[in-house]
Amino acid sequence: MPWRAIELRLDRDSVAMGDDMTSHARVTTVARGTPLSTAIERNSPEIRSRGWSWVIVVDGAVTAVWSVDEGVRLLVADRALWRGPVEIHFRYFLQLDPAWLSDRLSRGATVVQVASEPGARVARFVFGRSIAELRALLEV
Repeated sequence: MPWRAIELRLDRDSVAMGDDMTSHARVTTVARGTPLSTAIERNSPEIRSRGWSWVIVVDGAVTAVWSVDEGVRLLVADRALWRGPVEIHFRYFLQLDPAWLSDRLSRGATVVQVASEPGARVARFVFGRSIAELRALLEV
């Protein structure tokens, strides 16, 4: 029955030229009481390349890191979903190590700070973009 379901409004970033030809937005439902971690895992991006990291933004807040290698790493306490709709956006973070990314975000770093840090992991993400461009892309 519809009143027993929670609507999830899902979207993800494009990952390559041509990937943005159609919208990635979709709507699905989960049963009321479904844990957030389960909702994220069941609706993770269809692009399943090993070594790719995604930052999950739920209702405007950075909530988790997901990768095909390690699954969901919540940055907040898991919770049951009782009210909807719930907006879930998967932000693409290229080949950043998901454990490292999760650790940095769980210690309070913002996505902009992580993207601004020097180092090999971040250099692959920055991919020639300026800090101003990254802020515009990653603002949450």
